[in-house]
Amino acid sequence: MPFLKRLRSRSHATAEEQPTSIPVAPTEADYDAPPDARSETPPPPFSFPTTYPVGQHNHKDSQGTLFLTRSDVLAHLRLLGAFDRLRKTVERTDEGIAKDLDASSRWSLFVEVAVYRLEIYLRALMATVHDGEPEKVLPPLDVCLVLHSYLVNPFCFAEDSLRVYPVLRSMPETLLGDVAFAIDPSSLQLMLDPGMQSVWTSLTNTAFDPVQHFTSTKSRFTPDIDGFPSIEVTWFAEDGTGYAQQGFRAVTPEGIEYTHANLGLMKLAADMFKCKPDPLATMAGTVLNPWSLPDQPAGSEAARWVATRIARTLEVQRADSAHDVAVALDFDRAAAEQMFQKALGITKQPAHVLRQADYTAALGQLGWPRPEQVTGETALLDRAIARYHGFMDLIAANPRLITVPTVDIELTWQTHMLKSSYFADMKSQVGRYVDHDAAIEESALAQLFADTTEAWNARYNVPYSACACAASRGAFQPNAILSSFKSRVTGTASAAAAETKAEYSAAGYADASASHPSELLCVTYVNDRGSQQARQKRAKDAETRRKKTSPSSRSACPLGEQNGGAFLKSIPSGLHFGASGYGSTEPEGLITRADLADPSVVPGPRAFGPFALAGLGLRSAFFGGRSSWGAGWQGLAVGGATAGMGVGGFSM
Repeated sequence: MPFLKRLRSRSHATAEEQPTSIPVAPTEADYDAPPDARSETPPPPFSFPTTYPVGQHNHKDSQGTLFLTRSDVLAHLRLLGAFDRLRKTVERTDEGIAKDLDASSRWSLFVEVAVYRLEIYLRALMATVHDGEPEKVLPPLDVCLVLHSYLVNPFCFAEDSLRVYPVLRSMPETLLGDVAFAIDPSSLQLMLDPGMQSVWTSLTNTAFDPVQHFTSTKSRFTPDIDGFPSIEVTWFAEDGTGYAQQGFRAVTPEGIEYTHANLGLMKLAADMFKCKPDPLATMAGTVLNPWSLPDQPAGSEAARWVATRIARTLEVQRADSAHDVAVALDFDRAAAEQMFQKALGITKQPAHVLRQADYTAALGQLGWPRPEQVTGETALLDRAIARYHGFMDLIAANPRLITVPTVDIELTWQTHMLKSSYFADMKSQVGRYVDHDAAIEESALAQLFADTTEAWNARYNVPYSACACAASRGAFQPNAILSSFKSRVTGTASAAAAETKAEYSAAGYADASASHPSELLCVTYVNDRGSQQARQKRAKDAETRRKKTSPSSRSACPLGEQNGGAFLKSIPSGLHFGASGYGSTEPEGLITRADLADPSVVPGPRAFGPFALAGLGLRSAFFGGRSSWGAGWQGLAVGGATAGMGVGGFSM
């Protein structure tokens, strides 16, 4: 079967992808697992099945389902390998606007420029739509990098395709598959013919080569916001007022001052004002939920309810323009903050791309981003695919549980999200649409990983993580009565009563680091004493567990050695919005972002990570969760004077 057809289809295992037979599974995990995660006797010999029981198909009469194949995962790995190669090239580039920056700052700035290039690409495609179909143009690798990050935020992508860029709905479904197919597996370079490259150049008026464009670009236009002029601004300025800098400031010919904070307010004001005359207008973050995926934005009852309330408010206030609304919001930050807190979600596209790059680097520690290194490892690929199906079955069985993936499950989950069948698969098998949370504060993430581990061990009677640095349940010893009550509420039972699912065991990996907790979602509060104390306690607990484990039985984890243990490395919780979201950067603004490319304003002694801000005390963080009755929600934990809303895909 041709590569692209395999990527398009929601296929079952084919003759060329026969399941791997495992003679005898390992007897014990190489980490301090909870007692109920260990088996007294080794699991029986088994072969990886061709389908798996997930949610709606988890009963004896079901034939099961298969979300993805080895070919899908290998194509994804090839793409990630090319992204990693691009990052290393950019970090070595010392020309143009990046010449005076360090390596990490160059990459941060490159991502900002790439996000803007995706916006240019989408606007250009919308102008080429004929008979409902846009012109097919394969984008360069930097745009694919951002598009990949966009696609693995499925709710964000779906909502923006409804509200902002309808062209996303009619784009070729195998865009990333086509690009992966065009990547040379040895050099990991994108090999497109000159004709396709010239089509890109004529469409966007930018160079096809990402590094060439990065070293030659000097400016961009501010976002298109109804009621406000778009002006050209530089990426960097000597006085720190460039668009890519924290202190961005520009003034329009009409005398309107632009800062990141003001642009966020203006975007919010423009969308609010649309709700007054337009009965079909909607606000960001109100269109989708786990139970509804409308064909049109106004098809969401929740979205219409919010828009109607806003329209009535504007009628009372007699706002005659988006500018009037923006002025009112600027004068009454408290009222705007209250409105922001009622939003359903938040995403930060540039920061998510940066976290995605860190995740790809973690895969590099395992040798996975080079497909030729894992092509023959059928057991490794089959186990990752099997565990992903177990992960989704766990979500289906525990709607109140916020699950945290391991590195291998994160890879296969992302692979599934790149397929056009993802939403349909989730609805038909899991029973609802499953989003990929944008970010979770590190202390909460550590506890949620412990909860996921406990639920997995109870359901499948095998260890969720065999990584030596993964937080065991002992690090979060719950009250016995509360734990018993939670197991009854969530539907989990003791591992002794569960059927052993050997194909879901993390102990089957030759390299236990494959089941290291995924840190893609991890963010931290900056300069928050409670977060720092929790971080120090986790570090101390991790060191205690390592000392208790004999060196002969300890499985060294390159990810743990690099990051200091589970959830000890994270991107700060700078929040930033875009195409259908709202945001700002100033500490007195509604949202603070911290993904800076300018090393002169990056980190003080108590900031964490290359993009942290010292002294501003960022206190906003996104949490994805579910209510006590299992209904999906995405809320915002707010401390201090910052809050925010929006499910936007691009930078503002």
